[in-house]
Amino acid sequence: MIKNMNGTRWFFAFLALLLAGCQTAKQAAVTEQVQVPTQPQTELVAESGLSAEDRLRKVISQLEQGEVAVARVELEAYLVEKPDSKVARDLLRQIDLPSHEYYPTESFNVRLTPGDSLSTLAQKYLGTYYQFYGLAKYNSIARPKDLMVGQIVSIPLTESARLARQKRTVTDESDEQPESLTVAPQVAPTALHNWATVRSLLAEKNFQGAVTTLEAMTTPPLGAGELALAVQAYSGNGENLAATSPKLASAQYLQAAKLHRTAGNSMAAYTAAQRSVQLDSSNTAASQFEQSLKTELADEYHKQASMAFRRQALDEAIALWDKVLAIDPDHQYAISYRLQALELKSKLSNLQ
Repeated sequence: MIKNMNGTRWFFAFLALLLAGCQTAKQAAVTEQVQVPTQPQTELVAESGLSAEDRLRKVISQLEQGEVAVARVELEAYLVEKPDSKVARDLLRQIDLPSHEYYPTESFNVRLTPGDSLSTLAQKYLGTYYQFYGLAKYNSIARPKDLMVGQIVSIPLTESARLARQKRTVTDESDEQPESLTVAPQVAPTALHNWATVRSLLAEKNFQGAVTTLEAMTTPPLGAGELALAVQAYSGNGENLAATSPKLASAQYLQAAKLHRTAGNSMAAYTAAQRSVQLDSSNTAASQFEQSLKTELADEYHKQASMAFRRQALDEAIALWDKVLAIDPDHQYAISYRLQALELKSKLSNLQ
């Protein structure tokens, strides 16, 4: 009997140990399931106090740096204020859509040269520099601003890219008019409406919106009035972009310079080209355009000064040679002839 009692005690002891083990395992399972929650990420909020133009500039800056989440939040805030903005809605599509849905799969390659960026390539081939982010996604480039000379970039073969590619096989870039502003024989009724929109946007100092409207137009500026509006749009937009996106600003000033030249205002064109180079010294197209204008202006002023000298209009000749030397201090003809004009003026003064 004692043996039976001992067996019973051992049985209950074993049962107690077994139950305790089960309880420990159960507690461990509960402990494992009830994990300490991880700290949620801080929700991104659009920066307060920004004007609509400043917010759009921030969007572009963030996209250039690859900060897509921040850019998207700011873009949504911008669209609350400007729900009809085609630029903003298109940027949002570039962010949200896969590249193969936004662009055709067929493409061609270009090699980056000094002064190139995704923005300038987008402007050149896709019709607007605002598609720089879509172009970055198309090429799997995480930070659009991080490019190297010699790098290969695939350009989606949109209709705009096809036309631009064909055009550049027969026309040197430095001699081109802005691609979206090519001279046409007449103004269509829809163009008149678009010019009214441009005027309205410029009155509001919405230079970005004015440029976007210009680049969407199929009819270019024909008269002095339209050219002046286009110059105002590109110059104003360039100045607005100067602090945050100097490469984009440089491209805008180059467009303004070409428009000035089309309008026959070479000095204004030269000033705008200088500003373009100042903003982006690697912009070879701007540098070449500036140099061609420098030579053109210096030669023209020298020609006018020489004609004035022959008429013995010495003050006029000296003033014109001063302009030549302001543009090109090493212009040997201007230095020599200006000195002769000063000597002749002195001699005539002594005779009186």
